[in-house]
Amino acid sequence: MELRHLRYFIAVAEELHYGRAAKRLHIAQPPLSQQIQQLEEELGVQLLKRNNRQVELTYTGKVFYEHAKSILEQVDEAVRATHRAHRCEIGWIEIGYCELAINMFLPTLLKRFKTSYPNIDLVLHEMSPDQQITSLHKKRIDIAFISQPITDPHLECKKIANEKLVVALSEHHPLSSKKRINLNLLVNEPIILLEQSKNPYFHDQIIHAFHAAGVYPKISQYTSSFQAVLHLVSANLGISLIPASLQSNQRGIIFLNICEPVPFIDFYVTWRKHDDSQLIQQFIEMIEEDCI
Repeated sequence: MELRHLRYFIAVAEELHYGRAAKRLHIAQPPLSQQIQQLEEELGVQLLKRNNRQVELTYTGKVFYEHAKSILEQVDEAVRATHRAHRCEIGWIEIGYCELAINMFLPTLLKRFKTSYPNIDLVLHEMSPDQQITSLHKKRIDIAFISQPITDPHLECKKIANEKLVVALSEHHPLSSKKRINLNLLVNEPIILLEQSKNPYFHDQIIHAFHAAGVYPKISQYTSSFQAVLHLVSANLGISLIPASLQSNQRGIIFLNICEPVPFIDFYVTWRKHDDSQLIQQFIEMIEEDCI
């Protein structure tokens, strides 16, 4: 059974006349009669009562008509939805992100994309870098915003932003009166860091920044989020290095710029190579425009 059999049957069922149905379908009447006969033979039931003067639906024909009509409506809707998806008018994108991205550039990017594509759903998942890479490979997410470069033959990776790091310390700390600070002044200070498992690359960048200044940091606390880092700093339990975008509206904390060389953290967008989704390509193109 093919879709044309359903279309032919529906035309006859609605017109109750082979001649009018054939004209409506733009085919000759004999082939139409043959197609209806083939359909009945395949189903093993009589769908239509016919004589020289009229055509009537049998009871089974009425049942089949309702289902056939529903099937064709669904097919037509599927075709329309497919065309709309191809034009990026409907659909969704699964996005993985790290905690840093949501505090920096990601909200602005999402707002811009939703303005251009209001009917596209953006589904967000906060993940560690390792979780994002695994989810890309398993097609659980489509795009990842990550704070480390990725070298993977199956993934594309593009640097889209960077941000300087600043020193965060309590307003009651003796060094809080400084405008700028050299990291070597922190040699004996307790340091609070994000857990390495949450963002290994970021953790390693912090350690590298200290080592470049000749400091081997004394790690006093590890936390699971940057918000927890800031709470501990505010309580004067230690000092931390954080991205500059996290320094707004933080009570009880002083943020100091770091003397040259200023450490930076980079951010990347990653997606699967050869992904044929028009939506994802549009999203990546928008990001690239913002990065030019």
